[in-house]
Amino acid sequence: MKKGYASFHHPLTMHGSYANYSERSRRAVVINAMGHETLGNTAGYERLDALAAFPAMEQDQVLDGRFFPVLFDDSDPELKDLLSRIPVQFQNSVK
Repeated sequence: MKKGYASFHHPLTMHGSYANYSERSRRAVVINAMGHETLGNTAGYERLDALAAFPAMEQDQVLDGRFFPVLFDDSDPELKDLLSRIPVQFQNSVK
């Protein structure tokens, strides 16, 4: 992708990139957006060692705190009005 571009994917979309053979390093930022009541679900995960550098995601506990900030509060009247105008088929993916 060109400098400054972004790519958005549904969490279940398989995606990736080819090997970087250039002289320049590849940099990326990943943001995973989820509902504010999302629970940790790592019990039985086969590669727990791969999560060692990540914040704790305790099983069945709400993911909150400084590593899981609330991006917007849907109790805000202006935001609630905006959300009410999103077509119904898309509303579940926003919450």
